[in-house]
Amino acid sequence: MKNYKKAQPKAKIKTTDNRSKKLLSKNPTIDQKEIDKRFCLYVICGYLLLGVITWAFFSCPEVVKIAICLLSGLIISIILISIDIKKIKGIEIIIKYRIQVAIIIGLLIALITYIYAFSFPFVKDFYKPLKCRCECNCIEIPIKLIPSGIYKIGISANEENRIINLFPKMNAFLNDEKPQHSVFLDSFLISEFEITNEIYSCYEKEKRIDITNKVDKLKPVINVSWDEAKDFCAWLSNKIGLNINLPTETQWEASSGSDIIYPWGDNPPQITFCNFSSFYNRTTPVDSIKNYSSFGLVNMAGNIAEWCLDWYDNYSNSPNNRNPQGPNTGKRKVVRGGSWRDNAFDVRVSKRNSYPANSKCDNIGFRIVINNYFNNGGNNYENQNVQFFNSRNAVIIINGM
Repeated sequence: MKNYKKAQPKAKIKTTDNRSKKLLSKNPTIDQKEIDKRFCLYVICGYLLLGVITWAFFSCPEVVKIAICLLSGLIISIILISIDIKKIKGIEIIIKYRIQVAIIIGLLIALITYIYAFSFPFVKDFYKPLKCRCECNCIEIPIKLIPSGIYKIGISANEENRIINLFPKMNAFLNDEKPQHSVFLDSFLISEFEITNEIYSCYEKEKRIDITNKVDKLKPVINVSWDEAKDFCAWLSNKIGLNINLPTETQWEASSGSDIIYPWGDNPPQITFCNFSSFYNRTTPVDSIKNYSSFGLVNMAGNIAEWCLDWYDNYSNSPNNRNPQGPNTGKRKVVRGGSWRDNAFDVRVSKRNSYPANSKCDNIGFRIVINNYFNNGGNNYENQNVQFFNSRNAVIIINGM
């Protein structure tokens, strides 16, 4: 009898289209073009997935963003490059060194994504509104949306205990931060950074006020009284046709965060991400040290303290109503946020301070809010001086500066 070699069963290959069947029937080994296409597809998918992840964590602190970016790029590249690539013949080098290749591509993706998605100057240039590109003289003020809702103002018993654990024997200094009370706030827009020397100089120039000692454009303006800050808001309101004002005390605290000791959480500040305790012995540029609140605002603790709209009063007399603005009269205006002169205890979210309205200090400045933007029958949406990037990030454009 003839010996017949037992035929080995052919592996069943699932194909998704006629093109794949034709390719595999001619050559069981996928050609180099198909390899290149798959490789490019994996890298493109890595970019897209990494972009989604980085967008979701856009408001995280800088260290967290870097970690997410690097790990995501690395993991995504390893997974995508390793998918079925070991089944393709003729690319033993890539198979052998695929982990190293994935690491290199992952780091490159992470670096590029970090530069274009997280570094504020790059974001500002990349997403620069078209109108500002057409104007040779314009100033931009990045702003964030704070949604409407009920916010808790002041410290709870639980928060007080956590503060005392960090700062023993300081409970006597917490009396004006109690009792905690709830208020309802309509949505508003608030500037991401404190008003800078560059922006304030535009106001001084138009008002024909002498510009004194404001050399560093990106540092927050200081030595400005509450009256002058309020007049700046009135000037900007008239210039762009919106309701600009100083934040009320409740707006300021709601923007910083509720039931947390610091805008970033309960961890005490470090000199690497908060300008406090005279370490720098001066103010720093508004975007040089980034400590984010839960809404993505920068320097709500440290650098400079900030004027609020309200007259100062004890919380026991605070009304639990809608959009409270404090008492009608008083002797001192509320100041919040702490500054480069203050210690870790005084740069807390709930810490309150006050000064006479005509005071000028080298550690007090301000930021601004836009009120009633969404509550004016939709008329504000046609205002070209405010341009939104997405649902929570926008920019005020001041032309003709």
